Amino acid sequence: MKLSEAKQSILTKVSMAGGLKAPSDEELSLFCKEALVFVASRCAPVVLLREARCDLSEEILRYIDNEMLILMPDTPDFTDSKAHLQIDEELNYAVINKTCSLMSRSVEFSRRFSDECEEIIRLYKANATKGANRR
Repeated sequence: MKLSEAKQSILTKVSMAGGLKAPSDEELSLFCKEALVFVASRCAPVVLLREARCDLSEEILRYIDNEMLILMPDTPDFTDSKAHLQIDEELNYAVINKTCSLMSRSVEFSRRFSDECEEIIRLYKANATKGANRR
């Protein structure tokens, strides 16, 4: 998903949930980076998955085991019209909902957004397990 689409979705959801003013692109980047790290720490996004024995200059978020690791996602640059969220397509809305949860002033809406994020991650993991069992 392009960052411009993600930004529009985030701003629309947050404004409907509590009328927050739109954050600057820099502030939105920080919230979105935190959401990306949150999601990537709870599952294994293929986009960020690498073999542990590779010589990497990129920052590592975590090791899955001795053979695989998850890279730290890049901080989104909302000024780049061609940039995309650095996460699997199936997890885009998990990141969007977690970003909204972090930005929300309302405990009720924050919890709703967070619950939706967790449900998307749960489904992603379930589908990944099904795919692995078919091989």
